Amino acid sequence: AILSENREANKAISSILDSMGFELCYINFRENIKEKLRAYNVAAVLLLLDEVTEKNLAKVIKLQSLLRNKYPALVAAPQWTRAQVIQAIKYGAQDIINTPPETEVVQNKFWEFAPEQTSRVE
Repeated sequence: AILSENREANKAISSILDSMGFELCYINFRENIKEKLRAYNVAAVLLLLDEVTEKNLAKVIKLQSLLRNKYPALVAAPQWTRAQVIQAIKYGAQDIINTPPETEVVQNKFWEFAPEQTSRVE
């Protein structure tokens, strides 16, 4: 599932995940996230942020309170600082992806966190 406020800005990651065979579910914070996740066979949740701010990092906490560790939560955004990465992990993110993403990085992260849902195409 891809949780994002700006679907258009995230075409790069979407196309990578689509090429890996994932059925993508787009959600924003105004929707009923729990209900939407129940409708899909979710392997992982990717929170896509336009920028790393304190307000956006608070979304990681909100996401974790909704997921309750049922699914791995990855967070993607541009220009992370070391302190922001540590804070996101502290708030519950399992891993971080820099955007714009490199195909191999996204593939490796999803092979790691959702191995039963992905197949390696070399």
